[in-house]
Amino acid sequence: MGIFDFFRKKKQDGDSPDELPPPIDEKQEASKAALLELGTRLSAGNVQIVAEIKLAIEQPLEYFNTWEDRLINRGIDSPIDDQPWISLVDALAEDQLAFEVDWKEASDTIVWATRKLLDRKQFTVPESVLIEVENEDSLPTNEVLQMLRDNLEKFGVTLAFMDIDSDSYVLITVRSDEIESLQALASKAGYGIVDDFP
Repeated sequence: MGIFDFFRKKKQDGDSPDELPPPIDEKQEASKAALLELGTRLSAGNVQIVAEIKLAIEQPLEYFNTWEDRLINRGIDSPIDDQPWISLVDALAEDQLAFEVDWKEASDTIVWATRKLLDRKQFTVPESVLIEVENEDSLPTNEVLQMLRDNLEKFGVTLAFMDIDSDSYVLITVRSDEIESLQALASKAGYGIVDDFP
């Protein structure tokens, strides 16, 4: 029996391609792992946040049904590919570890949101740093954010945003020595954390 006859016989014996396990997509698995790790590092110990991301990855329909109201508020009316990233954003916002501000937001609202983020992470910066920015009503939102980011950086805190391809900024505060590794994880997951406000 030749080698081709052997493989033909194996196929006839029932080893059809349909019975083989699907191949593991290593890039996709790495992306999921990176997103879960990112959730762990941004969640300040809240295991519920990571559980929500895991549900969004593994059971997208169940996640959608559980958080339908939250998703519909974002204009999402069925499960989407980006649902795990959105689940991380929404879970962080629910726990006041992220705040979403409009692209055209007042400086006092931006500073209020940043204060909440700093308090939630127990970061201490001089109040004068915030007050200086709070009164910059004449500046565009992105310039207010950049000024605030630059001021906080002097005290080892980075103000950044999670990119959700929207006309809003999902603000987070992290230790400055963590930002590059967090950005690397986000990139590996296929998304972005930006620490510059163009």
